[in-house]
This record gives sequence, structure tokens and C-alpha cells, in this order.
Amino acid sequence: MDNLNRISVSWRARSLRPYVVGFLVLLAGVLCVSRAFLHAAPVTLRFEATVASSFPSDGGASLPFLVSPGDSIVTTITFEPGTAGPVYPQNGTMRFDLVGTSLVVTDFQIVVGNDRQIWIDHPGRIADPNNTPDVDINAIGDNTIASCLDGAPHFCGTVQGSVNKEFRPLLVFTDPNPLLITSDELSRDPEIWNAFSRREMSLLFRDKNTGGSTYLGAYIAQVHEVPEPTIASLCLAITAAFAGYFVLARRQFATTFAFPSQGRKTRQRAQASKTLRFEQLEEKRLLAIMWANECVMAGPDDPNFVTYGPNEAIARQIVNRAIDDWEAMITDFNYDGDNNPATNNTFNLRVFASPISGRGSTGTTFVGGLPTQATVTLDDNGGGE
Repeated sequence: MDNLNRISVSWRARSLRPYVVGFLVLLAGVLCVSRAFLHAAPVTLRFEATVASSFPSDGGASLPFLVSPGDSIVTTITFEPGTAGPVYPQNGTMRFDLVGTSLVVTDFQIVVGNDRQIWIDHPGRIADPNNTPDVDINAIGDNTIASCLDGAPHFCGTVQGSVNKEFRPLLVFTDPNPLLITSDELSRDPEIWNAFSRREMSLLFRDKNTGGSTYLGAYIAQVHEVPEPTIASLCLAITAAFAGYFVLARRQFATTFAFPSQGRKTRQRAQASKTLRFEQLEEKRLLAIMWANECVMAGPDDPNFVTYGPNEAIARQIVNRAIDDWEAMITDFNYDGDNNPATNNTFNLRVFASPISGRGSTGTTFVGGLPTQATVTLDDNGGGE
């Protein structure tokens, strides 16, 4: 009798398990989503800047890279938007990639100036202070500035691979129109950032050993938002996944266990439902063509599809559609001669957008007479100009 009681208790516990799991998942989902909507998700903005000036100060500081006017600086900045300004301390990151080197700031602040004057170190424009007319700070209406935290070391940034170098970033967005922004809100909308007529930045590098410094100034191009999954969407996805488990588990326990009062026929049907079945699997094959730099966000392998602006997603879809069409035609490159598409069957493709003369250009690498990789450059405006 004791054994029967233990079996009965164990059976009830197992049969209730999916309901308990379902309740906990639902509760976790509600709490997670509620928390997500109460706290705004961080936003990441990305832009390219073009170096306009470079000059030494206090003896200068040798840089771990060679840079000259015209070089590109790819910048991403991740922050929490808000309304309780005008100073917004951030624990996100500012990242600058130039000439194969990464520069990182992990704590910084953004100051929003609604019709508020700013103080500028140099008389001219930040990007090229020695070769531009003096800036009348009284003519600056609205502005947004990002730099090191107040109270943090003056040089708050680190240089990848160089322990003796540090730097101080300064991102300046200004406009003479005092009505461009109407509050001290820190906006996530890139259109607000692009509305500033003057968008520029500087990076001041310092050598820890000598104390010398070198100044880099650059003009900022268009600002774009980098799409990121919000906390709410992640929570909903996790909740949906566990909800699916709940449904499957409920069905499994409903067919595996039957109440004794249901009789012999019910138990027989439950046993019959456990009969193994074999179904033919859908035919699968490995991808033959891989867009190797599709997800690169910075550096020399960045596809630079942000140049297409609001049509970036469409441009990416066109490339992927072309890849799908070619994969439908070429199922096996047969690099190893075994006529097996599941082995040694990957063609690496890199795609870029750039201002070129013509609508596109290609470069292909052949091994043993077979193409193994290629680089395709698309015109940045599709006009061949």
C-alpha cells in the first residue's frame, strides 16, 4: 500500500508539472515585459567621420597608426535616452575605429543644451580649428555634446594595443537655430542628431610617458540608428519559447499517463500513442555561398551599406536574394572532387558599397581553376557615378 501511495503521489506531481511550469513562465513573462516597458532600452547610433586636421601639442604624441586628412573614423555610441537633463551620465560605450585600431570609452556623459551656450577650447571649428574662421559662441543656439564624465580622468579613453596612449573624445553637434530642440531631452531619434547643421568631433591623444599630445579633428556625416532587440522583445521571445514547451509537455503527459478510473481501453490507447513512428526528413544541404562580411559593423570589412540610408535593409535583401538564386543553380562547387555538396563546399563572398565609376566591380580568386572567393563592390548611389 505504501508503494501504491508513493506511485500515486509521484504520478500526480508529474502530471501537474506542466501546469506549474506554465504558471511560472507566464508570471516571469509579465514581470519581464513590465520591467522592460518601465525602463527604456539603450540605443546605438553609428556614423562615419572624415579626418580634417591633425597637429601636435606639447611636443606631440606618436600615434600607433598612420592617419591623414580624408581617412574615415567609424563611430558607434550606445546610451540610454531620457528626459531628466541636461546632463546624462552613461555607462554605455563610445567606440572609434580608424586605420585598423579601436578606441574605447566605457563611461561618458552627454549634455543637451537647449538654447544654451557652450565653451570651446579652440576659436575655429572643432574639426579643423586652425584653418576655419572663429566660431561666435553667442551665435550657437542649440547643441548636444558627448565627452568624458565630469570627475573622470581628463583622458578617459583607451587605445587598443597601446598601454602608454590615452585619449579624450569630444563630439559636438551645434546649430544657430535656438528652436531646433525645445527641451533638454536626450533623443534616440537620429533625425534630431542629423538636424544639427554643424556635426564634428575631436580626439586628443596623450602619451603617458612624455605628456605630449596629438589632436585629430573630423567632420561627422549622417547619423544612423543600429537596430537592436529590445528587452521587451527578448522577454516575449523567451516567454513564447517556454509557452511552447508548456503546450508540448502538457500533451506528452496527457498521452503518457491515464487515470486508473479510465479503464483498460484508455490505457491501451495511451500505450498505442507511444508507438514509434519514422518520418522522412526534409532534404538539407550546406550553404554554398556565404556572405562573409554581412554582419561586420566596423573596420575594413564593414560593408558600408549605411550609405544607402533608409534603403539599407532593401539593399541587403537584394544581395541575399541574389545569393539564394545562385545557390539554387550551383548546389556543389565540388572543390574536393567527391561530388558531395555537404563537404568542402563554401564560396566566400564579400560585398561593399562605395563611390565608384560604374555600377559595380568584382574581384575573384581561383584555385585549381575553380572560384573560391570574390569581392563585389556596389556603387553607393546605384547611378554609376
